[in-house]
Amino acid sequence: MPSEPECERSLDVLILDAAPLSQSMLVSLLEVAGHRSYASESVDDALTAIEEFDFDLLLINANKPDKEILDFVKLLRFAQMGEPQLPIVLLTAWCDDANRLDCNEAGIDLVLEKPIAPTVLTQSIVSCAVPERRRRGTAQDRR
Repeated sequence: MPSEPECERSLDVLILDAAPLSQSMLVSLLEVAGHRSYASESVDDALTAIEEFDFDLLLINANKPDKEILDFVKLLRFAQMGEPQLPIVLLTAWCDDANRLDCNEAGIDLVLEKPIAPTVLTQSIVSCAVPERRRRGTAQDRR
Protein backbone atom coordinates (compact mmCIF):
# COMPACT_ATOMS: atom_id res chain seq x y z
CA MET A 1 0.00 0.00 0.00
CA PRO A 2 1.45 3.42 -0.93
CA SER A 3 2.36 5.60 1.98
CA GLU A 4 0.25 8.65 2.67
CA PRO A 5 1.87 12.03 2.12
CA GLU A 6 2.96 13.54 5.36
CA CYS A 7 3.28 17.19 6.07
CA GLU A 8 5.99 18.17 8.48
CA ARG A 9 4.51 21.62 8.97
CA SER A 10 1.19 23.36 8.77
CA LEU A 11 0.40 24.71 5.36
CA ASP A 12 -1.00 28.15 4.60
CA VAL A 13 -3.87 27.52 2.18
CA LEU A 14 -5.79 30.26 0.43
CA ILE A 15 -9.33 29.15 -0.39
CA LEU A 16 -11.16 30.86 -3.24
CA ASP A 17 -14.85 30.07 -2.92
CA ALA A 18 -17.80 32.41 -3.47
CA ALA A 19 -20.19 30.25 -1.42
CA PRO A 20 -19.91 31.04 2.31
CA LEU A 21 -21.17 27.64 3.48
CA SER A 22 -18.75 25.53 1.42
CA GLN A 23 -15.98 28.02 2.19
CA SER A 24 -16.59 27.54 5.92
CA MET A 25 -16.60 23.75 5.54
CA LEU A 26 -13.27 23.80 3.69
CA VAL A 27 -11.70 26.09 6.30
CA SER A 28 -12.84 23.76 9.08
CA LEU A 29 -11.66 20.65 7.26
CA LEU A 30 -8.18 22.07 6.69
CA GLU A 31 -7.90 23.37 10.24
CA VAL A 32 -8.79 19.93 11.61
CA ALA A 33 -5.99 18.54 9.42
CA GLY A 34 -3.58 21.01 11.05
CA HIS A 35 -3.38 23.62 8.30
CA ARG A 36 -4.13 27.33 8.34
CA SER A 37 -6.82 28.42 5.94
CA TYR A 38 -7.64 31.87 4.64
CA ALA A 39 -10.84 32.46 2.73
CA SER A 40 -11.47 34.69 -0.25
CA GLU A 41 -14.81 35.17 -1.97
CA SER A 42 -13.59 36.72 -5.23
CA VAL A 43 -10.68 36.49 -7.63
CA ASP A 44 -9.84 40.13 -6.85
CA ASP A 45 -9.58 39.41 -3.13
CA ALA A 46 -7.54 36.27 -3.81
CA LEU A 47 -5.13 38.14 -6.06
CA THR A 48 -4.65 40.83 -3.40
CA ALA A 49 -3.96 38.19 -0.74
CA ILE A 50 -1.46 36.39 -2.99
CA GLU A 51 0.37 39.65 -3.70
CA GLU A 52 0.65 40.46 0.02
CA PHE A 53 1.39 37.04 1.54
CA ASP A 54 3.00 33.74 0.70
CA PHE A 55 0.68 30.78 0.61
CA ASP A 56 1.68 27.17 0.17
CA LEU A 57 -1.32 26.40 -2.01
CA LEU A 58 -4.41 27.93 -3.60
CA LEU A 59 -7.56 25.83 -3.35
CA ILE A 60 -10.31 26.93 -5.72
CA ASN A 61 -13.80 25.56 -5.15
CA ALA A 62 -16.08 26.06 -8.15
CA ASN A 63 -19.04 24.21 -9.62
CA LYS A 64 -17.42 24.34 -13.03
CA PRO A 65 -14.07 25.78 -14.19
CA ASP A 66 -15.50 28.87 -15.90
CA LYS A 67 -13.74 31.58 -17.90
CA GLU A 68 -13.26 33.85 -14.86
CA ILE A 69 -11.43 31.11 -12.94
CA LEU A 70 -9.28 30.08 -15.92
CA ASP A 71 -8.38 33.71 -16.74
CA PHE A 72 -7.48 34.30 -13.08
CA VAL A 73 -5.15 31.28 -13.08
CA LYS A 74 -3.50 32.40 -16.33
CA LEU A 75 -2.98 35.89 -14.90
CA LEU A 76 -1.50 34.44 -11.73
CA ARG A 77 0.86 32.17 -13.68
CA PHE A 78 1.98 35.12 -15.80
CA ALA A 79 2.56 37.27 -12.70
CA GLN A 80 4.65 34.52 -11.10
CA MET A 81 6.99 33.97 -14.06
CA GLY A 82 10.53 33.55 -12.82
CA GLU A 83 9.32 32.87 -9.26
CA PRO A 84 8.26 29.68 -7.52
CA GLN A 85 4.79 28.83 -8.78
CA LEU A 86 1.97 28.69 -6.27
CA PRO A 87 0.37 25.23 -6.55
CA ILE A 88 -3.29 25.42 -7.54
CA VAL A 89 -5.89 22.76 -6.82
CA LEU A 90 -9.38 23.03 -8.30
CA LEU A 91 -12.23 21.30 -6.51
CA THR A 92 -15.18 21.08 -8.88
CA ALA A 93 -18.56 19.44 -9.22
CA TRP A 94 -18.25 19.01 -12.96
CA CYS A 95 -15.28 18.66 -15.25
CA ASP A 96 -15.24 16.80 -18.55
CA ASP A 97 -12.13 16.02 -20.60
CA ALA A 98 -12.28 19.33 -22.47
CA ASN A 99 -12.56 21.30 -19.21
CA ARG A 100 -9.72 19.28 -17.71
CA LEU A 101 -7.53 20.18 -20.69
CA ASP A 102 -8.47 23.86 -20.31
CA CYS A 103 -7.54 23.68 -16.62
CA ASN A 104 -4.19 22.08 -17.44
CA GLU A 105 -3.43 24.68 -20.10
CA ALA A 106 -4.35 27.52 -17.73
CA GLY A 107 -1.89 26.23 -15.14
CA ILE A 108 -4.05 24.39 -12.61
CA ASP A 109 -1.91 21.68 -11.05
CA LEU A 110 -4.62 19.30 -9.90
CA VAL A 111 -8.34 18.95 -10.58
CA LEU A 112 -10.40 17.05 -8.02
CA GLU A 113 -14.05 16.20 -8.59
CA LYS A 114 -16.75 16.37 -5.94
CA PRO A 115 -17.89 14.53 -4.01
CA ILE A 116 -14.52 13.80 -2.46
CA ALA A 117 -13.56 12.18 0.81
CA PRO A 118 -12.01 14.64 3.28
CA THR A 119 -8.88 12.49 3.65
CA VAL A 120 -8.39 12.38 -0.12
CA LEU A 121 -8.71 16.17 -0.30
CA THR A 122 -6.22 16.81 2.51
CA GLN A 123 -3.76 14.22 1.19
CA SER A 124 -3.97 15.77 -2.28
CA ILE A 125 -3.29 19.22 -0.86
CA VAL A 126 -0.24 17.99 1.03
CA SER A 127 1.05 16.18 -2.08
CA CYS A 128 0.60 19.24 -4.27
CA ALA A 129 1.89 21.92 -1.88
CA VAL A 130 5.35 23.36 -2.27
CA PRO A 131 7.47 22.07 0.64
CA GLU A 132 9.11 25.42 1.38
CA ARG A 133 8.34 28.55 -0.59
CA ARG A 134 10.34 31.71 -0.32
CA ARG A 135 8.57 33.63 2.44
CA ARG A 136 7.86 37.36 2.17
CA GLY A 137 5.71 37.25 5.25
CA THR A 138 3.56 34.31 6.09
CA ALA A 139 -0.16 34.35 5.76
CA GLN A 140 -0.27 33.64 9.48
CA ASP A 141 0.99 37.19 9.99
CA ARG A 142 -2.45 38.35 8.76
CA ARG A 143 -4.12 37.24 11.97
